[in-house]
Amino acid sequence: MSVALAMILLVATSSTSSAEATVRLHLATCVVQSDLVEDLVGIELGFERMRAHKAALEVFTSCEQDVLRIYIERAHTWGGPSPAVVRDIAERRITLSDVQGEGGPRLVALNIAELVQDQGLLNPQPGPLPTQVVRPRPEVPVPSGPRVRLGAAPSVRLVPAPNRALPGARLSVAMDAGAAAAWPWTLEADVGFEQSSAAVPLGDVRTRVATVALSAGARLSLAERWALALQAGFRGGWVWLDAASSDATVAAAGGDGPWAGPLVGARVRYGDRLGVALGVEGGWTLHGVFGDAGGTRVGLERGWLGADLRLDWRFGEG
Repeated sequence: MSVALAMILLVATSSTSSAEATVRLHLATCVVQSDLVEDLVGIELGFERMRAHKAALEVFTSCEQDVLRIYIERAHTWGGPSPAVVRDIAERRITLSDVQGEGGPRLVALNIAELVQDQGLLNPQPGPLPTQVVRPRPEVPVPSGPRVRLGAAPSVRLVPAPNRALPGARLSVAMDAGAAAAWPWTLEADVGFEQSSAAVPLGDVRTRVATVALSAGARLSLAERWALALQAGFRGGWVWLDAASSDATVAAAGGDGPWAGPLVGARVRYGDRLGVALGVEGGWTLHGVFGDAGGTRVGLERGWLGADLRLDWRFGEG
């Protein structure tokens, strides 16, 4: 008989302890992300203690003017001179601006968990409420390899003997240092062809020029999508001079030969992969080709100025 009584008392005690160890939440509409709040409270108190229906502790929330009120009502027997059953109310208050802020769900869950634990019926579960996991932004690799540009451009050069313009066209290839390079170098080569006709006192001279250039320098970033290249190098090629005389008594003769000389130039480019660039250059003909047409010196010699408008496409990293 005593054994049976002990078992009944053990079951009753276990049932009472289990009932007292349950919690149900009543979340008001002003509580943002209520599902997240319930999950965080479950992590703190233990999910096995959370109930969707009647529980030992009913936790209420109420939206009041500028605050969120969190409270628990429990029946309590007052054992004074006149015994009676009264209701104890334990509560906490949080300003609504904090409740609806970025960390609002965690703040509400923390206050609910602490309020429940203050009742002395639940053993706190180990471990704090989880903090928000901040994933580091993936590092964007800095382009390190050189970048190649292929371009095409109409061009013009102003040359003396006699003063005339040589229009033409060029194809170019350039290589720029990557963003991680210690020095912003640039290398460039182009090939082209120029041709013009000029009148002289006793006839006409037609000039045809095959041109090739090699240059190197620095390429500087001016602003977003804008870059400036400063370069120095050599330009040279082959010249064909054809002369025609307007006087039958004056003989005209043509000729051809190589020419070359140093150059300096600057180029402003706008664009990313596809870009447009305006370049100017000047140089001096160290080795030229010239002749004499009835007392007029003609050919390709001395100094010159040039310009081109290039459309290019960039390859490589970055």
